[in-house]
Amino acid sequence: MCHAPLAFASKERSMQIKPEDELSNIVLFPVKEDDPRNQVNFLYEPSERPYCYHASVRVDEKERQVRCKICGAVVEPFDWMLSVAKRETRLADDVRLLRQEEQERRKNIEKLIQIE
Repeated sequence: MCHAPLAFASKERSMQIKPEDELSNIVLFPVKEDDPRNQVNFLYEPSERPYCYHASVRVDEKERQVRCKICGAVVEPFDWMLSVAKRETRLADDVRLLRQEEQERRKNIEKLIQIE
């Protein structure tokens, strides 16, 4: 029984790892101190100018700007055209639904007239 601890002790001595070797096995994660906003291509920055909800605009050809007739705010042309397109589409859909409703009511009136 005396020999087993010696054999274990000798194996332990031969397998001892130096502190330098322990550190060489460690892989560090890359650390960037830069602001993450500097690493992306697109960032959202809220606009300082207020959004105008008025419907009428003036187009200034000389300054190449679109301005609200009511409050004078500079309006992004694409945003304004998009809002007009959405409004026109909604109106066209409403007209279509109203016409369908009108046709149904006319049919119902004709049925009522035939019943009398």
